[in-house]
Amino acid sequence: MLGTVGCVGDDLDPAPTGSQPTPDTEADPVPDPTARFDFSCVGQALPGKASDPVMISALTNDSYTGGLLPGVAVELRAVDGDYILAAAASDATGVATLAVATGYDPVPTYGRMIHAGHVDSYLYPSGPLWRDERNMFLPVLSPAWRDELAGYAGVDLDPSRGIVEVIVTDCAGERVEGATVAFDPPADAVAYWDPTFTDASATQTTINGHAWGFNVPAGEVHATITIGDVTYRDWAVRSYADSRTLSWRAP
Repeated sequence: MLGTVGCVGDDLDPAPTGSQPTPDTEADPVPDPTARFDFSCVGQALPGKASDPVMISALTNDSYTGGLLPGVAVELRAVDGDYILAAAASDATGVATLAVATGYDPVPTYGRMIHAGHVDSYLYPSGPLWRDERNMFLPVLSPAWRDELAGYAGVDLDPSRGIVEVIVTDCAGERVEGATVAFDPPADAVAYWDPTFTDASATQTTINGHAWGFNVPAGEVHATITIGDVTYRDWAVRSYADSRTLSWRAP
């Protein structure tokens, strides 16, 4: 076992701090859970035009340590048609550079990362590819950490199913605390991790915005995210057998 996790590679950008106060008495008003987050983009249209080409500078890293990994095979694939848009292997410093021809139309995409000794890993952004991306992290999950997290969540992993991990953010990219995530088809268990990734008892996202669905059937998956009166835009991803899908989700 890896022991207590103090910092993990899926959590490389800062999370918001603080939490909503608990009412002192029954007469106190219940705080609005959305008040401290930016939901100004809710209901706005997705980008209608894209740069051509779109240039991506990606950092391939280990999900547990955050350390950069050389030699990760990266494919950027189109969601519609599931074909390869660009491919590269990360260099000795863990950097992969990809150029994507868009025809000036935004392209829904996902990333596939393969590395020896790691779990096949996938990354879905929360919207289409339409502009250059710098320092995009492409984390690859280690089997030891996957097994440890499943143990904390009380789950026996089914190799015919996958893990779907959601990181919930607001419109400004801040991690959202207090959101609920429901997977369709359902996961055997959903863990809203505390920042140490050792306590799976929460029933909503904590300050790191994480929700992990364990043993999600392979195939298309919809994650319904709600906080207060805000329901996030539907953005389908896929679960892959014996793999991990990470889905960044903004409103």
